[in-house]
Amino acid sequence: MTETTLMDRRAVFMRISTESDLIGKASVKPDKNTIIRYNWREADSMLDEIVKHAEQNDGKVIIPFDSIVSARSLDICSRFILWRTDGKYLVGKLFDAGENYKHGMDDRDGYTTPKALRAKEASRWVKLSEVQNGEDFPFEDWYIEAYRHRSHSKTPLGEALQHSHMNVMFAYEED
Repeated sequence: MTETTLMDRRAVFMRISTESDLIGKASVKPDKNTIIRYNWREADSMLDEIVKHAEQNDGKVIIPFDSIVSARSLDICSRFILWRTDGKYLVGKLFDAGENYKHGMDDRDGYTTPKALRAKEASRWVKLSEVQNGEDFPFEDWYIEAYRHRSHSKTPLGEALQHSHMNVMFAYEED
């Protein structure tokens, strides 16, 4: 039997709302009492575009995103999970990660960004292989760990999401 390491079980978990997942959908708030919404047409979702792109490119894709997580923390994960609040998700094997995504990034290694997601810039990016998608993410198989004042706590991922406003966190798969 092969033993898994902590890194094998560690994943970047990113949640997005169903509303913010629609490509091109945007709003601005010129003052505290006004919201202007535009581009609210029916469109493919970011998650669907990523899955479709991966299927057309041997399971490979680059996902740009904005986050304060360090590239170093991303590098010590084995998987990346993008979960949408309606239950749909994708998961891929983390091939590489870094900072400062630039429009059209292409290292000629087979990893590219879906055209619909080509942001001009993003603070982070991940290269994924073996991308798969599903519905009803298995939260019971995942947890987060917190270390405070020399104590350790293990919280089921589903519970952590109910009490956190973080959109990117590091989760561990049960051994």
